[in-house]
Amino acid sequence: SLKASLAFLGLLNGETRADLMRGEGGDLDRGRVRALIEQRLEARRNKDFKESDRLRDELAAMGVTIKDSKDPKTGDPVTNWEAKS
Repeated sequence: SLKASLAFLGLLNGETRADLMRGEGGDLDRGRVRALIEQRLEARRNKDFKESDRLRDELAAMGVTIKDSKDPKTGDPVTNWEAKS
């Protein structure tokens, strides 16, 4: 019913969840992406894999592909990302 109310008020025009996570003009909200990636890395450091998976899925819903690797110098986990076309 919330969705219907927002549509009635003209605040929701058929956007998907991924659309709503994007900033002005359809650009990806890079600050939000970086914050979610940092939260995911923290969850992984704490071995909270359920939360890590949830955050990965949220990023995927935003159209973000992530790739985990290790920093060759420090061995620390690093996550690189790119927006899906």
